[in-house]
Order: sequence, then structure tokens, then C-alpha cells
Amino acid sequence: MDHEQLKQLAAVVLQEAKSLLESSNRAAIKLTDPVAESGRPSAQGFTDNRAGDVDYELWIRLLQLHCAARHFLGKEPDSLPILKEQIAEVEKLVSKRAE
Repeated sequence: MDHEQLKQLAAVVLQEAKSLLESSNRAAIKLTDPVAESGRPSAQGFTDNRAGDVDYELWIRLLQLHCAARHFLGKEPDSLPILKEQIAEVEKLVSKRAE
């Protein structure tokens, strides 16, 4: 996966998570699975040779956000604050990457 693909995937997963918070019908929202969308279900690599670990950090946060969204969708106890926290963390990373 290259930098642009990761950025686009992050935007989709983040928007879906935010939509869950705003929706009165959670069941109507389809969640994009970052692993399935990446095309590499066993291990993720990044091919654009960017310096640093920001791509990997964002990847891990996307997986955590997707997991939190699934728990929220399943109406698990205490999932709302966790989902909000994961949304904030991904937003922070995305804005950090934009700088």
C-alpha cells in the first residue's frame, strides 16, 4: 500500500466511524475492513519509501478504529467512549501527516 492509498483508506474508515456516532440507524452503516481493502491480509507493507513510522502508526490506529466501530455497532458496553477516543487519535495522526 502506498501513502496515497493509506490516506484514502483512512478518510473512508474515519468517515464511517463518525457516521456511526451521528446515525440513529447503526445497522444501515457498512464498515470498510482496512485489512480486506489493503489487499494484504497477512502483513502490511508500505511502498513509497517515506521516512519514519507514521504510515505504520496510522495503519495500527485504523485497525483499532475499525475494531472500536465494530464493537459500537454490536452495542457492546462502554464502546462509545472508546470509539470517540479512536476517532480523535486517527484525526490527530491525519492532521499530523498533513503538516
